Amino acid sequence: MYLEELVEVVIGSIFAWLLISIATMQIQEVISSLTSKRARDLENAIKNMIDDPGKFDEFYKHPLIKTLIEPDTDFQKTIKNKVANGQKLNVVEWLYKPWAMKKKLPSYIPARNFASAMFDVVIQAGTEESLVKNKIKFLSEKIDSLEAGDKDALRAAVDNIQKLGQMAASTKAGIQFQASVKDALNKQIKMLGKEHAELLPLTDELAILVSVHSDELGKLFQSDDVLEQIRSGADTLGVNHDLARSLRSLLAGAEEYATDAEKAIAVGRKEVENWFDNVMDRMGGWYKRWAQILAFVIGLVIAVIFNVDTIRIAGTLWKTPELRAATSAYIDGYVKQETAKAGFNINEVDLQPISNKLQEISYPVGWAEDKVTGVPGVLSKILGLLITAGAAMLGAPFWFDILKKLVNIRGAGANPAEEPKATANRGNGQSRER
Repeated sequence: MYLEELVEVVIGSIFAWLLISIATMQIQEVISSLTSKRARDLENAIKNMIDDPGKFDEFYKHPLIKTLIEPDTDFQKTIKNKVANGQKLNVVEWLYKPWAMKKKLPSYIPARNFASAMFDVVIQAGTEESLVKNKIKFLSEKIDSLEAGDKDALRAAVDNIQKLGQMAASTKAGIQFQASVKDALNKQIKMLGKEHAELLPLTDELAILVSVHSDELGKLFQSDDVLEQIRSGADTLGVNHDLARSLRSLLAGAEEYATDAEKAIAVGRKEVENWFDNVMDRMGGWYKRWAQILAFVIGLVIAVIFNVDTIRIAGTLWKTPELRAATSAYIDGYVKQETAKAGFNINEVDLQPISNKLQEISYPVGWAEDKVTGVPGVLSKILGLLITAGAAMLGAPFWFDILKKLVNIRGAGANPAEEPKATANRGNGQSRER
């Protein structure tokens, strides 16, 4: 009997939830941008995956990751240059300084980029960043800093150590030949230390490493085998390292189904991408919970400031047919206008014309004519505001879809104003037939 009126009341109430949701989502985006919430969540997720400060920094410095970071504006560059040169900032620059100097990180990383950068970091750990390679790198740097001595001869000795090490690591033919290469390696290391006393601490450390890993020099001097470098990189990270364990497990699964190294690496990369996607799914859950809580708080604040009381709106629309009809007519036009666009885009919604129209038709929001009296009135007010805040958690696209369906349902129904005429005509026809 009152179905048409009830649908109009629901449409009028949901329109208020839609507007609250639009405002909430816009404020939410500003807060998310200022706090870099998505980027920080992504950073924390990747930090948990890598679990190594050094490798984590290397990962974010990788070109595939750095290019995803939003570049500084000219204004930000100006502030950073002034700070670096000790120049005085003006008032606007001083106020903006915390945001200009804030570390920038990407808020989104494609799984393919993650896998490629991760493999490069781990391979690096298996080559230049491996234990022996570190010592050799330090030796080279120390030689470059020496004030006296034949630097070219010392560099040649370091290169010879590198070549002998790789030869010993890859030698398969004959135990005697392998032993002779290792012996030559040890002699070269000791000779280098004797020739220059300043290099002795580093050569001693290098000799100890070679001695400890005498039977597995492949972990210290790597060949060009990429798969072996990845394994070695995982070993370099440590036996109990979370990233190392994960990569070993993924590579083991890849090698089980792949017939050669290249296929194993391809399958391994895909496994790392899937691993990253799964972590991102969990991160999406973290962000969604945070966003819903923030939306409720923002929605409640807006509802209180503008007195967007769902119970009051529904009650007023139900009791005032003229207001209900005007509201329904405006919402019908609004929905048709938005539906005609390429898609409902909350960033393009201009709330000011909507606000002006709602004031024109006396839509029941605002505190001007609202008189809350007695305990029941206060409780009703609190409940109405909480319902509005709860609706804001679901988002504007959700409420627009619901609103569109209800408007279509209402438009498909019979017009109650024409119903008596149709009945009368049928009655007249029946009378004439009789």
